[in-house]
Amino acid sequence: MIFHSGVVLFFLVFVTEFPLDQDLFVGRSQVIRCSAEGYPKPTFKWYKKRRLVKFSDPRFTLLSNGSLLINPVREWDTAEYICRITQLGTEEGTNLREESKDIQVTVYGTYALLILFSQLFPGGGGFCHTQQMLQ
Repeated sequence: MIFHSGVVLFFLVFVTEFPLDQDLFVGRSQVIRCSAEGYPKPTFKWYKKRRLVKFSDPRFTLLSNGSLLINPVREWDTAEYICRITQLGTEEGTNLREESKDIQVTVYGTYALLILFSQLFPGGGGFCHTQQMLQ
């Protein structure tokens, strides 16, 4: 609660979803979840390898709930991502609250899936069985 010009202002932020580390798959459209609600409305910034995600790249979209959409996912999207949630407190721009979360994203491609399935189905027929499952 903040007092401003004799008026009591309430500022609330509810982090509704901080993501866990995530596995993504090459070629798919996938979302790294991070969301919050509150008043004033929180803002979101995403970082990949400690650099601000450039939304000028059409593969990256900031969704209205704060989550990050990657479409399509590429192998080089494997990285540490940071979701930073900020809620401004006054018209002067002082931060009322800021939270961030590091998320390790691992991307699996077709080759990685072949290795995974061959480990799940060891023996003579594992690779053939893997090829059938991927089709």
